Amino acid sequence: MTLDKAKHQKLGRPRRSERRTGEARKLSARGEAVSVPQRTEGLGRENLLEQALSRENMVEAWKRVKANKGSAGVDGLSITQTIEYLHTQWPVIRDELLRGSYRPSAVRRVEIPKPGGGSRELGIPTVHANYT
Repeated sequence: MTLDKAKHQKLGRPRRSERRTGEARKLSARGEAVSVPQRTEGLGRENLLEQALSRENMVEAWKRVKANKGSAGVDGLSITQTIEYLHTQWPVIRDELLRGSYRPSAVRRVEIPKPGGGSRELGIPTVHANYT
């Protein structure tokens, strides 16, 4: 293509719409970005702790512990002893969890082998706190 046949840009100033339609937000007066609002509606997070502590969820979790032949934590309680303990203490533990005042005991650490060699640490928590 030769220059004599090339199309030239139109002269003039580009027009911009006065209406803002972009997604970017204005910066605050201090030049900092405005934080994104945290939205939890529709995500099922309003009562996430209550959902996690529901009877149905606890029963499913307990089935997995039994299927995995769960090991005793630092409290030394077996699976059978733990379920007996939970029959009487679970309402207290659940209430403390919901209020944010539950303080768990230490976690027992064990190393488990990885399929490709090496090992990784696994924490075995206890349910038993300072109740007995």
